[in-house]
Amino acid sequence: ARSAALAEKKLAGRTDAQRLGRITAMISATATHELPQFGDENAARDAALFLDMDLAILGAPPDAFDAYE
Repeated sequence: ARSAALAEKKLAGRTDAQRLGRITAMISATATHELPQFGDENAARDAALFLDMDLAILGAPPDAFDAYE
């Protein structure tokens, strides 16, 4: 929730409201890893990739994972 709020604060006025909503929805989805419901197929695909990237650290070598934590 804090990351989504920070993104909203930093990006306000720098992108349109629809894109900002998608960004914050994707960031918020990292808490549950459930895909946000977008009516746009491209946005849904972007969200799936974003969540995959968020989980990529789980497959990293132990030293990289420990540094992340």
